[in-house]
Amino acid sequence: MLVGIGLARFGFMPMIPLLVERSGFSPQHAAMLGGANFLGYLGGTLIMRRRGATVPVRLGSVLMLLGAAVSFLAFLWTDSFTQLALWRWLSGAVGAGLMVLVGPAVLESVPPQWRGRCSGLVFAGIGVGALLSGVLTPLLLPLGTDAIWIGFALIAGLAAVMAGFGLPNLRRSSVAAAQTENRRMDAAAVRVVLAYGCCGFGFVPHALLWSDFVARELGRGVGGGASQLMLLGGGAAIGPAVLGLMADRIGFRRAFWMALLAMAASVAMPLLSVAAPALIASSVLTGALGIGLVTLASGRLGELLPRAAMTRAWATATLSFAGAQALGSLSLPWLLGRPHGSAMVFALAAAVLMAGAVLGAWPRPEAELAR
Repeated sequence: MLVGIGLARFGFMPMIPLLVERSGFSPQHAAMLGGANFLGYLGGTLIMRRRGATVPVRLGSVLMLLGAAVSFLAFLWTDSFTQLALWRWLSGAVGAGLMVLVGPAVLESVPPQWRGRCSGLVFAGIGVGALLSGVLTPLLLPLGTDAIWIGFALIAGLAAVMAGFGLPNLRRSSVAAAQTENRRMDAAAVRVVLAYGCCGFGFVPHALLWSDFVARELGRGVGGGASQLMLLGGGAAIGPAVLGLMADRIGFRRAFWMALLAMAASVAMPLLSVAAPALIASSVLTGALGIGLVTLASGRLGELLPRAAMTRAWATATLSFAGAQALGSLSLPWLLGRPHGSAMVFALAAAVLMAGAVLGAWPRPEAELAR
């Protein structure tokens, strides 16, 4: 998670203004390279949903991490927008593969009462990767942008070595059974899947455009954008564990819709103020809630469905999240070129998150009320 999403997705955020200033890309084309990662995440989710049961956890993780390393190094040998978009697509597919492959396999090995905390630890890697990229980018920038990509690639290579020696060779018989099961999800699970998609769309402004917004539109420079990424990554690192603990106390359903509502407020915060305290709060809260909701969505589906059916439902939820993020990554950068474009971006994302909160707070199914 640290490499596949933390570095591959969030690590690109502070590079957008650098690509505009030093590589000759327009702001729209640089943002589209970021969007290619979201499209890759969607493609990887589709592939893993159909073929994930046949992929060994250890070998699959190693190959995906090596693919991420190569996608970072691609920026050393080409300036072609098309080629870089393809490599960014690959990095997104890697993130989806690791999400679908590793997450359920780990959760299957722990007792139900520990799933909130363990899920939080697994997905906290996303935030750690974002935090690490925010630290490394300004540190390596004096050596040139190539040094940043090489640093990311070295971390991905190290992670591949650690996965090869450290990951158990998990067998996924229950996952395989779930992939072939045709049971339809009930209405409550469908609402969770749709609400999780709303989270994916609402996260796009901060997951793709936030550093560039701070660096160029607010005039804070690359260092300012990277600092906000560090704050977002710090929130994302602690968010899954904190929300997992909260879910263990108040239940996944209540924690899920409350987190969506709070995230709508944090995403809309720049509409009210772009002063430093507001930016800091927006970064930390959106990072914590955006990544923490991964924990809550998977746990909520685990409450509603038996284990085998939950695995397939989680793949569907990941597909919903990926599709909504891909839609947001294509549509929201287009709004930036219009009058009051940034305000439109944040307002639209917040409105979608509020719709997700409504779906998540929908009255509980009768089976749950009877427990």
